[in-house]
Amino acid sequence: MLNIFDGQAQTYIDWATVYFEESYKESGIPLNTVTKIYSGETLTKAMVLSIIDELEDWDQLKADLKEIDYPFSFD
Repeated sequence: MLNIFDGQAQTYIDWATVYFEESYKESGIPLNTVTKIYSGETLTKAMVLSIIDELEDWDQLKADLKEIDYPFSFD
């Protein structure tokens, strides 16, 4: 299980695809988006929606991102 912390976006995608069982878009989890997140790029609404079709609680995501001090901009 700790292999998901190897710093490789594709490793995370492989793990998340099994762990989250289709709670992501049918087209899969985009490597480009995960690579940007791994690089610490500001998370945007477009990035979130490239992974999932709809997010029920944007306020909760904002709170979670603030808690871990991850940059985001959902405007």
